[in-house]
Parts: sequence; C-alpha cells; structure tokens
Amino acid sequence: MSAAAAATATQLEQHRAALTGHCYRMMVALLRQDATLSMPPYTLWLRGSETVRTWLRGRGSGCGGSRIVPIAAGGSPAVVQYRKTGDRPCRSRS
Repeated sequence: MSAAAAATATQLEQHRAALTGHCYRMMVALLRQDATLSMPPYTLWLRGSETVRTWLRGRGSGCGGSRIVPIAAGGSPAVVQYRKTGDRPCRSRS
C-alpha cells in the first residue's frame, strides 16, 4: 500500500469512527474550514465546518447509532450508512 493510500485509509477510518460514535467534536476536528457536506438525492448542501457542526447537532443528530461501512465509489474511498429506524435494525440509506 502506498503512503498516500495508507493516509487515505487512516482518514477514512477516523471519519467512520466519528460518524459511528456520532462524536461532533471529532467530526468537526477532522473537517477543513472549507468543508462541504452533501447527501444525494437530497438537496442538502452545507459549506464550512461550523455549518456542518450545527447541522450535525441539530437535524443531523438522527444519524446517531448508524453503522458506517467503508466502500469504494467511482474509484474513490466512500462509506455506506446503515441507519436504525425506530426499533428496526440498521438498513442502508443509499
């Protein structure tokens, strides 16, 4: 594994851990100031780490307890989110 691939794998694991644990501080610490967050097919488009943090603590708080699984999409690292719905087990949100 190349150094760049190893760094990407480490970053992906850090993001997965933050999302799985729904740890706002860790998630925001991993973001750059010019971070963007989008969630197709929704029209959600957030820009800036503070905007993302605010959303995660508000409307995005329903993502807590999700299962995050690393995958590849279009040749780039990605994740799939399995989210609990009530008392039903986690299911894919894609």
